[in-house]
Amino acid sequence: AGPAGPRQQGSAAPQQAAAQQQQQQQQRQPPSQESLRIHKAEEKGRVAYKVGGDLGQTERALRSVKGILNKLTPEKFERLLEQLLSVITSADILKHTISLVFENAVAQPTFCAMYADLCLSLSKELPSFPPAEGDDKPVMFRRVLLNTCQDEFEGAAAAREELALISSADERAAAEKRVKSRTLGTVRLIAELYRKEVVKEAIITVCLRELLEARDSSSSVPPEENVESACEMITVTGKMLAGSEVKKARDTLDGYLARLSRLSSDKAMPSRLRFLIRDVLDMSKNKWVPRRETFTAKKLEQVHAEAEAELGMVSSKIGADLPALPAQARLAAED
Repeated sequence: AGPAGPRQQGSAAPQQAAAQQQQQQQQRQPPSQESLRIHKAEEKGRVAYKVGGDLGQTERALRSVKGILNKLTPEKFERLLEQLLSVITSADILKHTISLVFENAVAQPTFCAMYADLCLSLSKELPSFPPAEGDDKPVMFRRVLLNTCQDEFEGAAAAREELALISSADERAAAEKRVKSRTLGTVRLIAELYRKEVVKEAIITVCLRELLEARDSSSSVPPEENVESACEMITVTGKMLAGSEVKKARDTLDGYLARLSRLSSDKAMPSRLRFLIRDVLDMSKNKWVPRRETFTAKKLEQVHAEAEAELGMVSSKIGADLPALPAQARLAAED
C-alpha cells in the first residue's frame, strides 16, 4: 500500500498536462458565430429601447430639459425659457431641473450669470407644487434651490476631505483638479444668484466663513482652493455686500477682507494666491471696479457694440438715425 501513492501521483501529472494542452487549444480557436452575433435586448431579458416608447412622463420631460439647457444662449434665452416653463410640471421634474442647471453652470463657469438669470426667471414664473409625502410645506423653486446650493457646497467640501484617501499620485492630482473646478463653479453660481437677489446675504457669509476657516489644527491657513474660491465669491459679491443696508453684512465683509489681508502676508501661502488676494483688496479700495474684465456670456449685439466702441466707430443703430453724408446723398440721387 505504501508505494501506491507515488505511482498515483506520477500518473496524474500527465493527465493534468494533457488537460492544460486541450484548454490552450480551445482558447486558440476563433470565437463561434453565435458568440459574435449581436443579441437583442429581449433575448437578454431586457426591454429594447424605442424612441418615445417606453419612457415615462418624467423621463421624457428630463430629456427635454437637458436638450433645452444644452441649447441655452443669451440670444435664445427668452424662447427657451418658455419651453422650459412648459416642461416643468411636477415637483420631481423641478428638483431634477435645478440639479441639471447646477451641473451645466459648473461645467461652463462663463455662463454662470446666464444660469443665475434663468433661476431668477423660473423662481418668478413657476408655481408651487403639492408637498411631498410626510411634508406639510409646498415645493417651491427657491426652497429647492437653497437646498441644492447647500448640498452642492457641502458636497464639494466633503470631496476635498476624501482626497487624502487616494493613494495614487496621478489619481489624486486628477481628483484635485475636478474638485477645484467644481468648487469654483459652485461658488461662482451661488455668488451670481446673490447678485440677482435669488439668495440672501446670509448664504454668502456662511460660505465665506466655511471657506476661510483653517481646516487643519497644525496650519493657520485654509486650503489653497478655499482661498481661491473665497476670492472668487468676494469678487462677484463684494460691491453688493459693501453697499448693503444691513450693517452686519458690511461688517462681515470687512472682517473677511482683513482676514485675506493677513493671508496675503503669510509666507505659507503660494505667491499666486498672495497676488490673487491683493487683486481683491485693490478692487475693494477702487470702489469694486476690477482691474480686468470678467468674461461672461453676451449677446452678439453686445459684442458688436463693444467692438465698435473700442475702435471708435459709431454704433450701427445710432448711424441709421444720422443724416446721410453728402457723398451718400449724391450716390442715392444718382440711383
